[in-house]
Amino acid sequence: MAGSHLGRLDHSRIVVTDPVRNFVRDRLPELTMQPLIAPLRRAKPRERTKIFVGLRALRRALGGD
Repeated sequence: MAGSHLGRLDHSRIVVTDPVRNFVRDRLPELTMQPLIAPLRRAKPRERTKIFVGLRALRRALGGD
């Protein structure tokens, strides 16, 4: 198989189509948040405050001031 490029993966290129790009931009953020919405709604106001304070602390610790 001299000179054959079949099976070589060292120069692959993946092109994202418009429907995929749109899905990632428009739907994916909502889907990743979905598991958190119901528990946050069930939490009491004081619990939600503690959660958000903790998230702000985590953001600071990760360098996302």
